[in-house]
Amino acid sequence: MNKTLLIFLCLILGLISKVNSQVIYNHKIDSLINFVSIQQLLKTNKEITGDTLAMINGTPKRIVTRYEGTPGNLLAAQYIFEKFVSYGLSAKYQMIGNNIVNVIGWKAGAKYPNKYFLLGAHYDNFLTAINLDTIYGADDDGTGICVLLEAAKLTQGFNTDYSVAFVAFNFEETSGLGSRLYSDSARIRGDSLMGVLNAEMLGYDGNGDNKITVITNPNSEMLYKQFLSSLTNYKINLTAIESGPGMTADHISFWNNNFKAITTSEYIGELNPNMHLLSDRWFNLNPALFEKLAKANIATLLSWATGNYYEIQHTPSLSNFDTTARVIIAEVIMPYPVNSGSQSPKLYYKINSGSYISKNAFEVIGNKYKFSIPEQTHGTKVSYYIAAQDSLGSIGVTAPFGGGGVNPPGNVPPQYPYVYYVFKTNLFSSPNVPIIIASGTTKDTIHINNTGNVVEIKLNLNITNQNNSDLSVDLMKMKVCTNIFSLGTCSGSNFINTNFSDTANLKINQGSAPYSGFFRIADTLANFKKEELQGDWILIINNSGSPATLNGWSLMASYENTIAVNNESEIIPIDYKLFQNYPNPFNSSTEIIFHVPKTETVRLDVYDILGHKIETLVNEILRPGNYNVLFDCDNLPSGVYFYKLTTEYFTSTKRMLLIK
Repeated sequence: MNKTLLIFLCLILGLISKVNSQVIYNHKIDSLINFVSIQQLLKTNKEITGDTLAMINGTPKRIVTRYEGTPGNLLAAQYIFEKFVSYGLSAKYQMIGNNIVNVIGWKAGAKYPNKYFLLGAHYDNFLTAINLDTIYGADDDGTGICVLLEAAKLTQGFNTDYSVAFVAFNFEETSGLGSRLYSDSARIRGDSLMGVLNAEMLGYDGNGDNKITVITNPNSEMLYKQFLSSLTNYKINLTAIESGPGMTADHISFWNNNFKAITTSEYIGELNPNMHLLSDRWFNLNPALFEKLAKANIATLLSWATGNYYEIQHTPSLSNFDTTARVIIAEVIMPYPVNSGSQSPKLYYKINSGSYISKNAFEVIGNKYKFSIPEQTHGTKVSYYIAAQDSLGSIGVTAPFGGGGVNPPGNVPPQYPYVYYVFKTNLFSSPNVPIIIASGTTKDTIHINNTGNVVEIKLNLNITNQNNSDLSVDLMKMKVCTNIFSLGTCSGSNFINTNFSDTANLKINQGSAPYSGFFRIADTLANFKKEELQGDWILIINNSGSPATLNGWSLMASYENTIAVNNESEIIPIDYKLFQNYPNPFNSSTEIIFHVPKTETVRLDVYDILGHKIETLVNEILRPGNYNVLFDCDNLPSGVYFYKLTTEYFTSTKRMLLIK
């Protein structure tokens, strides 16, 4: 394992759930994984680490070290190659010049030979300056290679629908060249690579709690869900903790090429203390965890390769101000025919706290279904989920996960459906007008009781004044103050139904008095975006001339009638977590995910590289839950930014990169 970015580890309990997916129990897979032998795993581990002699090219040889470029590294590659051949695989080296980069074993699928899944592990290990030839690397990544070879061995004679690539990567500990070369080549060839399962450090459990880590990203969430269900279906006693981007391993190269990939590992909150040390030996492994992780990886791989999984892929509808009907698209993938007619896939939705209403798809193309949720009014909460069943009525699935039932499909709703809100827009006017604007500074306040987070503000002014150039106007809320126009900007007399918005075409100095219509302000009203609507909004008028009259002013506020963050799950997390934003680097927007385990005030701020605060994304009391925030940064230049989560008991800061 490459430790370069371990400082950025971010363990999480759940990412955004856009995919509901599980594997289906298969008795043949169950029988096969029962042949996983800890004795064989340890035997292979001793051979690959040089603790015992290994037969290579018919001769007993010792693999002293597997560090890239050493004779031991070449012996390890040959050892793996010969194992692949002995298991009936089509084996080859992937090379750059005279350097062996990867060792590949290929098992052809019976139904879909051009589509494949990949099981990977790296065979190189770390090099210490203390002793250049005695690094064993039993756990890092001897355990991953052992599982790779065990899987290849057990699949002899086991027919799969999809092809399987068994790939031993080189150069993981330094440059990541092995996985990068493979994934780049796969992208260039246009491979139908369905998913990658990378095995990394599978042999340590210091306290015997059976915790493991699965590293994933939103694009690979389907694979993670299927790994979890493999643990359940095949009764493998492991507790998987999901980790987002932040730890480097061979999955990164596949993510960079937009392939789905997950890495399984011992719990990264309690990594093997022998990692990268001379003491990383077979007798310091935990046999029980090693065997369980081998079974879990092989069960998941074979479930993929045999098509024994189902999923409903769907990107949830987002909260916004759009009241029109929403089109909901879902892709249903099952190993058995999907039911049709009255028992075809359905969408269920409910308004606020009402009852669920079911709808059939209005369009079906292949396995993609299009549904419609009717138009709604502002302030509405819409909850919905999608359900499907197979043609025999034996399997019922829902997205999000948690529901089920058949005839009709989805008659049991999930506990936590998808939710979106249709946000509100309201007009708030000053009750204090008319007000004389004397020489100097005049202030007036609109107090708003409505709660929510500002998305857009528009300002309306009506002022009787002989000389508009004598006036400057600012709008303030808490510590945010925005200049509407400055002294000397305007001319002539009077502001009559003058509206200010960020979307207007003309600046105020491009208009003519009496000013009427829509204008852009000197600064930007977007400064109030994400601010709490509730509270005092203060209009500040500076007058350097004769008295004038403020006849009226009002705010048109578009705002979220819920918190600025989406609570993706009300399952209470056990700890505070702030995750790496995704995507990163990003172009115009990115998503930030965090967990809070108790009700308290939460702040999420964004800073530039000089430490100047750019924006406050969240500043409110949140209940325990898992949250995500969309950071929209169209108005920011390219560069490095930092985001900081702050509560009474927790603070964490992470780095992100904006590239335009």
